[in-house]
Amino acid sequence: MHVYKQQVAAALERGGPGAAVSVTMVSDMLPFCPTQPGAILAGALLGLLAALPLVCGTQALAAVLACWLGRHVALFRPLKQLGEALQQRSGMADPLSLGGGATRGFFKEVGLLVLLRQSPFMPFAVSNYYIGAATQLRPGAVALGTLLGCLPTNVLYTFIGASSKALLLSDQFDLSFGSFKDLVPKRAQNAAIAVGFVATVALGFLIMQTMKQAQGDA
Repeated sequence: MHVYKQQVAAALERGGPGAAVSVTMVSDMLPFCPTQPGAILAGALLGLLAALPLVCGTQALAAVLACWLGRHVALFRPLKQLGEALQQRSGMADPLSLGGGATRGFFKEVGLLVLLRQSPFMPFAVSNYYIGAATQLRPGAVALGTLLGCLPTNVLYTFIGASSKALLLSDQFDLSFGSFKDLVPKRAQNAAIAVGFVATVALGFLIMQTMKQAQGDA
């Protein structure tokens, strides 16, 4: 196993940034696939300073691409139907719409995405496909909200990867998600859970307020 992991690591290192981009893109676009291992591996392969902008940019690109697929590919029709059902129930033109003018609405959308990225109850890839299929959130807002919302965790995970390369290649590490999770300090895990809970409550409050406003204007 140790020899196998060294071979994999050597192949990824030969691939350089392209390999790190590929791993991050795949993990960010597969539904229910954890995104943390991609950032950790990128940090281990490239170091913090090189990996961080690459992971952030790739993640934003994956979010926009998933939104585009959700909006234009028939496979995601059930998500669109779910969004339409929510529209009928809430009376909102868009279940995640925050209203406002063009500029004001853009920054509200960015704020919504920042909150969404903090919630542990919203799988990254699934939420992106849903946003594309069921809402009219702008690609620029999705990209910027993803960059800002995921920045703290990306800093953490790329740093962990950059400082744990030897452990990643050791016989004690089995490349499972549980092992990746064990690399994260317990305090950081608890802080992420707390932030995610607060963000989820704030997101729910924001959407409920918008729904009440829409019903009042109807």
